[in-house]
Amino acid sequence: MEKILDFSLPDKEFVALLDQVIQVLNTSQNGDEQKAAQAILTQFLETPDGWTRCDKILDDPGASSFAKFYGLQVLGEMVKYRWRTLPRETCESIRDYIVGKVISISSDEATLHKEQVYVQKLNVVLVQIVKQEWPNNWRNFTAEIVGASRTSTSQCENNLRILALLSEEVFQFSSGQMTQEKTVHLKNQFNDEFSQVFELCQFVFSQSASLSESKPSLLISTLQTLEKFLVWIPLGYIFETELIETLTSYLSVAALRNPSLKCLVEIGSLAVGGLYDNRFSTLYMLFISQLSNIVPVTTDIASAYEEADDDTQAFVMDLALFFSGFFKGHLQILESGDADHIAGMKVA
Repeated sequence: MEKILDFSLPDKEFVALLDQVIQVLNTSQNGDEQKAAQAILTQFLETPDGWTRCDKILDDPGASSFAKFYGLQVLGEMVKYRWRTLPRETCESIRDYIVGKVISISSDEATLHKEQVYVQKLNVVLVQIVKQEWPNNWRNFTAEIVGASRTSTSQCENNLRILALLSEEVFQFSSGQMTQEKTVHLKNQFNDEFSQVFELCQFVFSQSASLSESKPSLLISTLQTLEKFLVWIPLGYIFETELIETLTSYLSVAALRNPSLKCLVEIGSLAVGGLYDNRFSTLYMLFISQLSNIVPVTTDIASAYEEADDDTQAFVMDLALFFSGFFKGHLQILESGDADHIAGMKVA
């Protein structure tokens, strides 16, 4: 097994031997063999030049999925900890290679579905590279990923997942992973370029009538991506557009109900002062109107919840989050004396 640490080993032989070591780790009934296999894989992972063989693993049609996952793990560790030690041309070559891999898989609907775990791991590595390269060395990243998203529905769906991952990395999980200066820089850059991403979301929403039948997963991915953005995007994108109307309308579509509700939970919980009180009122009234068609006022929600499927239970839980978040921050709007608002509350 130690031979995988020999960099003079021919590529084909290396990949085949790597697969054997991984198979021992995953399937051997001998604890000592498993420990030895794990030790070798860890040693390879920590080898400074181990990443140079990752493309041989990923490009080998005979390599197992587990070998490819391991190759991406090795590459990801290098990007995190040694990226800035590499020559600029090497960084660009690795970046272009991973982008090419993502595009080649996500451009085909059947391949994307078949290789969904693999492409998810590719996406993670790509986001790690973006965090290192953007914006200084990859100034057109946003324009490129948004532009590529218009070439096919499958590529658009995957690109939206990449943007959601990037948003999470920058705005939710950056603590302890990036310097404060780097985090602020990326947040500002994302804010400055968000109009392009929002236009992509709007482009998808504009085709919802056809996509609801032909490609509902793209609408779901768009909503899931938007949910990640709502905690930080400029408020104008939420309250000075038709986004609230779009999201509430999706409550009537079963496949879109849960992801759209999650977006509305985020919006309803926003504390923004009194500037957008009229839009919060609109949100509440549209929401109640849709909800009355989904859940009749005579429904015993507690009993229905116990008998419901997972999706319906998730909807009820998010429904509770919406009302608790909305009432906590905006109950005074509904108590302002407007009869329509009070009627709406009674329906709830």
